[in-house]
Amino acid sequence: MDRHPFQGLPPLATDHSRFAAQESSHDISYLMAYHEIVSLMQSQAHAFGIPLEEIALGDIDPERELL
Repeated sequence: MDRHPFQGLPPLATDHSRFAAQESSHDISYLMAYHEIVSLMQSQAHAFGIPLEEIALGDIDPERELL
């Protein structure tokens, strides 16, 4: 299998973060959850020696884009 399990998440996370800033405060909880997930995935990728670019997480800064 040549695809990583979290390869499809970044577009969803970044698309959601773009419009959620304009939504109600309820959506803040979703952004916080995305932040936690993306941060953990980046950390785990680093721990396993997987380049972030290979799993499409290299251009995402969870602190800037998801909080």
